[in-house]
Amino acid sequence: MKELPKKSSWSVASLKSSWAALDTDAKFPLILVGLFWLVLVGSMAKDVRYLLLNYTQALPITILTNDFCGLCLHGGTLLLWGAMCFGSRNKTEAAKKHPGLIHRILSKGFMGHNFMAGGFAPRIFACAMGLLLFVNQNIVMSFLVPGKKFLKGPNTIRGFMGWPAGIACRADATYPKTWQKTWFSRVKVDAPKGCYMVDDPDQAPIFEVNDFDKKPTADIPNLVFPWMLGTGSWLGNGTVVGAVLDKSRFCVYQCAKYRKISIQDLLLHSGAILAGGLFIERITNFLTTRYGFKLITRASTPDDVKKAVERTLQRLPDRFDKSRFQRTICLLGMVGTISILTVLTPRLDKDGYFTVDYYVTSVFLFSVVVALVFRSLDPYHFTPIVFTETLWATGQDSFLSPDGIRHKMDLYDWFHTDAPIRACYLVYYARTISLKHTAYYEPEMELQKNPKKVGAAEADPVDVVGSKGDVKDLPSSSPVNSLQQRLLDVESRLVVLENIPETEAQQDDRQDEGDSDMVTCIQDFCGFSDIFVPEEAHLDMVGDCALQFGWKRCRVVIKKGAWGKILGKTHADQLMVAWEDSSTPEGVNVHHIAIDPQNVLERDEHWDSLQNLVTEAMGREEYCL
Repeated sequence: MKELPKKSSWSVASLKSSWAALDTDAKFPLILVGLFWLVLVGSMAKDVRYLLLNYTQALPITILTNDFCGLCLHGGTLLLWGAMCFGSRNKTEAAKKHPGLIHRILSKGFMGHNFMAGGFAPRIFACAMGLLLFVNQNIVMSFLVPGKKFLKGPNTIRGFMGWPAGIACRADATYPKTWQKTWFSRVKVDAPKGCYMVDDPDQAPIFEVNDFDKKPTADIPNLVFPWMLGTGSWLGNGTVVGAVLDKSRFCVYQCAKYRKISIQDLLLHSGAILAGGLFIERITNFLTTRYGFKLITRASTPDDVKKAVERTLQRLPDRFDKSRFQRTICLLGMVGTISILTVLTPRLDKDGYFTVDYYVTSVFLFSVVVALVFRSLDPYHFTPIVFTETLWATGQDSFLSPDGIRHKMDLYDWFHTDAPIRACYLVYYARTISLKHTAYYEPEMELQKNPKKVGAAEADPVDVVGSKGDVKDLPSSSPVNSLQQRLLDVESRLVVLENIPETEAQQDDRQDEGDSDMVTCIQDFCGFSDIFVPEEAHLDMVGDCALQFGWKRCRVVIKKGAWGKILGKTHADQLMVAWEDSSTPEGVNVHHIAIDPQNVLERDEHWDSLQNLVTEAMGREEYCL
């Protein structure tokens, strides 16, 4: 057995060789992503340092938590870009045992739940939201304060704001003065430029919102109303001199203070946080499963599968399909999505910037938008992509290949599988029999519903298929015995007591779903069948029961490629199939054998044409499963 290559150790030489092997389309976006990550990590390091220096204040904890949530949103989007644009394609089962770093992160997930389900985004971003809610519900309390509230004295009847130990504030946004009197005023919310303790973007090297831990007084001119940039002198300490105030807008500040921690609140809020994260995931899955290309199930009709195959095999024109800048274009698309959502979020949430509502809204928008994009589009190849319902909902599924081997695949592997192979998997997946729409195989019940007058010398019908496909009757030697009849009577009474019409209880709607009754075996299967031998048939009476003899238990092998007709499903979740057997003598060429539904595929002219279409595409691209 050939040994797998050992993992190469990290070294400067190996990194240099790996970097030299990359093309321009990989190097340029990787440099941009690296710089972006440096900015994010640098901002987090600054927040940690600020927290260590001001641990008595609650606001540094709020800032650190908010920035970490932003890191998860932006960094998670870049992680998904790496998942789409890098990684081995059409990996073998041996290669799947050694996944790459990004694949390991997405498959391991958090607390036993992977990040694959629903298009990666919901669970990744829901974790960030959960941490944010946990901190703000149990450790600190953040709230918004208009600037004029700082100026109200203790003798004021309403609106006085105290200043307990550990409280600190920072400018959050500017609101239009008429925001409570006009509809959709939240779309006019703007950044806190010109408010107290906000740097002048024209003079400061970096635009920054600073916090303050002392209650401001009335001598601060831009505390209530922002100053118009460029009309006064910025002093560098958050105040201005000789500036013109913009009284059409007012400043709103975010303040934070410590909560009293209790075990009861901790448990109570933790349950609500988990429910909130679960809701984000469920609502995203609800939207993505209903919008986009139709998901494939085992009960999908040939028409649905044909549309899915045609979409899967779609290709861009050669001048775009062979573009050398696919990774760069994909990165620009994701960065553009981040920018649009970042601008849109404060216009949709209730509290402007930097607040809990702002980040919860961001999580929801990022989850839905990213998942909807991945639901119908391969962002690396810019081509349509179709999933199975189980693969999209749970993040993993198993697929059958033409050689009869099942391959377990997750969402990451699906994106890194070439289109003709995905099309082949979809066809084989839909051809698998769905037991949901198959009636139970109960020939005794059918005999009871359609009784025939038989005498002692007459025979019970045993259906077999002749050499020309016609149905013949083989004689047996007695009617159904009385014990079996009593059991059938009991079952009928139970059906009546449960108020289930017998016609509905045994209904087979496979034809209504567009499914075929003919199946073909995809791998050799060994089973046993009862063969009736007329020459050995006889009847013995035991009391008032008639025991019929003349059946022989035989070992039967169903060869790959054999075909037959579905008779129904058994209570052991298997299919009872009447298999054609041309090797037996004339008149006994059908065997009723139960087989696992995973070992057979539907067969008719529609499925055959689809299979030929996929086979042709795979042959044209020279793919091999």
